[in-house]
Amino acid sequence: MPFVLVLVAWVQWAEGSESWQGRTYYFGDLHAHTTVSFDGHSSEDGDCPDCGALADVFTIARANELDFVALSEHVNISDPVEFDSLLARVLSASDPTAGFLTVPGAELYIRLGEESVGHKNVYLFADDADLLGLSMAELRPPNLEACDDLWDFLSGLAAARGDLLLFPHHSAPVIPEPTDWTCHDEVWAPGVEVYSQKGTSLREGGWDEAMTGSVPTGTVQFALDLGHRFAFLGGTDSHDTRPGSVCSPGSGAVDEANELFGGSLTAVVVDDAREWTRAAIHDAIVERATYATSGPMLPATVVWRSSDGAVLGGLGADIAVPVDGDLLVEVSVPPTYAAIVTAVVLVTDAGDLGLADVGGGVWTVSVAPADLPTWAYPQIELDGASWYGDEGCVDGGDDDLEYLWLSPSRFEMGPGTDDTGGVHPLDSGPVESCGCATGWAPGRWLALALLAALGLRRR
Repeated sequence: MPFVLVLVAWVQWAEGSESWQGRTYYFGDLHAHTTVSFDGHSSEDGDCPDCGALADVFTIARANELDFVALSEHVNISDPVEFDSLLARVLSASDPTAGFLTVPGAELYIRLGEESVGHKNVYLFADDADLLGLSMAELRPPNLEACDDLWDFLSGLAAARGDLLLFPHHSAPVIPEPTDWTCHDEVWAPGVEVYSQKGTSLREGGWDEAMTGSVPTGTVQFALDLGHRFAFLGGTDSHDTRPGSVCSPGSGAVDEANELFGGSLTAVVVDDAREWTRAAIHDAIVERATYATSGPMLPATVVWRSSDGAVLGGLGADIAVPVDGDLLVEVSVPPTYAAIVTAVVLVTDAGDLGLADVGGGVWTVSVAPADLPTWAYPQIELDGASWYGDEGCVDGGDDDLEYLWLSPSRFEMGPGTDDTGGVHPLDSGPVESCGCATGWAPGRWLALALLAALGLRRR
């Protein structure tokens, strides 16, 4: 066993989409900027040699092994001609046959009269044919006086352009501005960015707290306490034309005081039988079948069970807990990755609970009825040095730890079913094996052979 641990420490783990337990896990950056944004930079600027080139932005995204990417340029402070040109490129860069999707989007600075309610990104998920000719003018909200005006704007845009969603992001940091959660509608905004280059928005005093400070009423925890339901999402919020570069905080040309960290990615969980399209991303977010990762791309899931082992629901599901027994929580990763998990914690409104490692990539904890939380989400802590190996990851954090934050569930006592009919469609049983996709970079095959010889082969 000591030899196995040493081996795991230097293996460069597989990245990009992976198939596991009948589902495919896709990873992407939902919040990235280029030099088209007024405060964005590229290598063409001359003041940022480490930035990416605008002409290569999608090549960079694919080199970072992203399965999807959204460029969310500022509609308030961008050149409309450049913006519209980039939107056309976004559509043409989508290549579903190669497994790579682009999602048109924009960052909105939302003001209601003279009051800000925070920054939010709008994303469109229709097919290319329905999005041809999309322009910056369509994505820029008119003068808004009340929260309902925002929803009316989105309704009109959706009527013209198809399915769309709005996500609050960097909601807690003082700079640029915290989110006002009293102006929120989970029909339009079923997801929230929990981490980016600006730091965490999950809760105060968390991992990689923003150097600008955090506003308690802007945190995701505050929003959960208000009763909001969310899919957890991640983005880099990079302003250097390098989407997916989670190991490259800042660039020397951006505000180093505000963008200290490498950022986050979003994991989208889709049934293997489903075609990989923008609609699949949209539906996964609405179903809360997503989670955020501080960088590592590995599958993870949660199953909520009754005391007799019956499945009550899964990732992001609303859970009705029987009154006569404990709630059993089972968090899993493919066994191949188990060695790099250093801790699994259930974060709840009633306090954090540590899960016990029962082996095989499974961690569990039992919650008594008297201690049932209102909401909870699993947080998986990873040994970043083992994940990134000799390549390392300079992401601006205090240590080598990395994290996965799985979309939260809400709970109530008594008989009944969750909003998916009792069993979340993406979680129906215990974890057993890893049927992971191939696509490892050169040099990983020796590691694969050694792992196979040790009984750790990816199946």
